[in-house]
Amino acid sequence: MAKLCPSAQPGMDQCRVLGVVQRDGPAPMLQYLNEHVPATENLVEVEERKIDEDRERRRREALEHPMRKALDERFGGTWKDPIVDDVEKSQ
Repeated sequence: MAKLCPSAQPGMDQCRVLGVVQRDGPAPMLQYLNEHVPATENLVEVEERKIDEDRERRRREALEHPMRKALDERFGGTWKDPIVDDVEKSQ
């Protein structure tokens, strides 16, 4: 069996998904797949959309946080939008 490159991108010859990161528990866990799953553009787009949706959810939580409202009431003024780091790319 030929060795596979873990950095392969969709569109490359014989590109496939080697594993999936599970985020159900207290820490992310990589689980390798037992079957051949081609890395299609659609699969990658779905995962990127999940990351974007998670980032937007965390941004909304920061905007609606009770402490932010308390600071607004106490000190007034305007605040910059919260910056939510991309967890996927920072790891």
